[in-house]
Amino acid sequence: MSFTKVAPAGIGTSPGTSIRIGDSLLHSTGLDIGTGSGIGVTIRQHGNATFTGIVTAASFSGDITGKATELATNATGTNLTLSGNLGVGGVLTYEDVTNIDSVGVITARSGIKIGPTAGVAGTFFADGSYVTAGIITAATFHGSGANLTGIDLGAVTGATGDFSIADKIVHTGDTNTAIRFPAADTITAETDGTERVRIKSNGYVGIGTENPQRPLAVTSGTSGVTAEFNVPDNAPTGSAGLSLNIVNRSNSGYAPLSFNATLYTFGNSGTERVRIDNNGRLLIGTATTKSAGSGQYAKLNVEGYVGGSECFASFSRAEAASAMSVNDEVANLTFNDSAGYEFARIQVLADAATGATDTPGRIVFRTTADGASSSTERLRIDSTGRMGLATGGAPTYRLDIGDGANDPPSGYQLRINSAGDYIFALQRQSTPSFSIRNNGTSIVHLNTQNNKQLALGVSSGNASGSIAEDVVLDSSGNLKISNGNMGVGIAAVPQDSGARTLHVHSTTTGSGARAALRLTHGSTGSSASNGGFLGMDNNPDLYLYNQENGKLRFGTNGSERFLINSYGETVTEESSHGWSTYEMHAKDGGTRFHYRGIGTGGSGANINLFRVRRHYWGAGFYHIKLRQRYYTGSAEGHWWLHGHGRNTGGHSPSWQLNHNSHNNLGGSKIQITSNSNSSPGDDYAGYVDVYANIGSYEYYEVVIEASLMAGYNHSVSNVGVDSYALHAF
Repeated sequence: MSFTKVAPAGIGTSPGTSIRIGDSLLHSTGLDIGTGSGIGVTIRQHGNATFTGIVTAASFSGDITGKATELATNATGTNLTLSGNLGVGGVLTYEDVTNIDSVGVITARSGIKIGPTAGVAGTFFADGSYVTAGIITAATFHGSGANLTGIDLGAVTGATGDFSIADKIVHTGDTNTAIRFPAADTITAETDGTERVRIKSNGYVGIGTENPQRPLAVTSGTSGVTAEFNVPDNAPTGSAGLSLNIVNRSNSGYAPLSFNATLYTFGNSGTERVRIDNNGRLLIGTATTKSAGSGQYAKLNVEGYVGGSECFASFSRAEAASAMSVNDEVANLTFNDSAGYEFARIQVLADAATGATDTPGRIVFRTTADGASSSTERLRIDSTGRMGLATGGAPTYRLDIGDGANDPPSGYQLRINSAGDYIFALQRQSTPSFSIRNNGTSIVHLNTQNNKQLALGVSSGNASGSIAEDVVLDSSGNLKISNGNMGVGIAAVPQDSGARTLHVHSTTTGSGARAALRLTHGSTGSSASNGGFLGMDNNPDLYLYNQENGKLRFGTNGSERFLINSYGETVTEESSHGWSTYEMHAKDGGTRFHYRGIGTGGSGANINLFRVRRHYWGAGFYHIKLRQRYYTGSAEGHWWLHGHGRNTGGHSPSWQLNHNSHNNLGGSKIQITSNSNSSPGDDYAGYVDVYANIGSYEYYEVVIEASLMAGYNHSVSNVGVDSYALHAF
């Protein structure tokens, strides 16, 4: 015995309690027993041991690998792996084993029993037979099955695969009833020995026929008449549906189809659309017949959908419009007796040349005259919307009545009656007339609606074109005479050529002669003593009265200038230039009077009154009067201005202002500026301004009297030759 290294291993001493051989520090692998190449036992450091000889022990515990020539009855362990054969002299018993796993063949000389001894569930015998008390389940079964007996198919469940028979399945005890396979890809059903149903190779089903021509064909008897069903059959492009043909295949013709039921309903998408009730009435769009009015007697009732407008009946000619010509009939709706004789007709025709998308039409209403059996045209509406009533042909106007040859004996072309009297009449007489009358009531109304104007006019001819609107009544009740005069009691006589005139004339003469205009409204009343009055009496005097307790007002340029109040006092309103003016004319001239009030607040001021520019010496004059209007004073003063404004030819403007005091009003209250010149600086450019010099809280009434020998201009900045102007406020 030798050791290459002692530490850390020890023999009977620390570091271990047993002998430890093999240490990573010694680079050893274990313990070998034997010498040289004849080592018999090898024990490695991880516990594996290899023996080249026989190992004999009282017992073995754990896995055994290798050739075991003899195992004692008390050998125990978890796994036993043998590379050779295992011979067992007695019984090999597996306790608590779920599976037996064999790579090769398991051979049993007498058989194999499955299950406990007292209740064997199945036995495989050495002759190949198998007896079982349970259910056999397999992916497939092979063999002819010739020896199968006692099979109850009613108890068979979960069967898969094919079941093959040569020709038929026959009802037990009823051999003339069968399901057959008489030819390839064909199935038939027979009763009483006769074929009743056939399914062909293309899937077509025939009932009562061996040769169905549609997916379902039904034939009864020997007539050859067959009801054929197909899905789809001759359906429009992009559509599919069920078709039903009643045909006679023996002569390639069609046969009658009849239905008999209490009522019939037809629908699509689960909704009823058409019904024929038990009284033979055809209902479209409704399932309920009418119960009141004339609708309860209708044999055809068509309703649109709720909330929609789809309530149409279409009548068509069986060709495209491009193939039609003018006057071709499109459709007719006739009203006849049982033999077909016509009482009336509604007719639609092509009214002009047609095209692929050009369908001009006219509708014609025809009735049959007394003693005749064919209808005559009475009313026509053409493709332009023109209507002809009894015209006998195409209408010329929007509404054309009569043909001029077959007018009614009374001469009336259009008459609307109310209680036996005319409300509206259009009559053809020796002179055409137009009437609106009603003798039965106190008033007849001529109205338009929807805020449309009512126009009356007289055209110069009867040619189509613009319509005259000589008198127009608008939607607000305003009456306008467009291009002429208006005469009341007379054809209006204008004052002069071109003047539009309202002429009121009374043909009465003598003391009763009167002509007047009266203006009243709801607040004034409407009697002879109310409102405003403009009249001419028999004297002849002209009256302009306000017969109410109000004013009589006059104005120009949209503003009031003069009024007479209810007491007879006259008032002149000031203009936008701050003055009230009266003008009086004599034969050789005249005078203007200007009125104005002036005043100041807490401080005095110079207030311009007017400007004068004139070149004639001593021509005209200006009189200025100032009258006090404040406190209890009554001071008054008068001033006179005259002179000229010529500034050429060796002359200079010269003005003189003279004063005359009344009641102590000083002369300094009215003053003039120095003589001034203005552009263009010629003989007419000199001017002078007149102004009032007043103190604080002074108020005066100003009156200016101006000779009309001078011109007058409102604008101070644009005073012309021989002119003067009033200063604005």
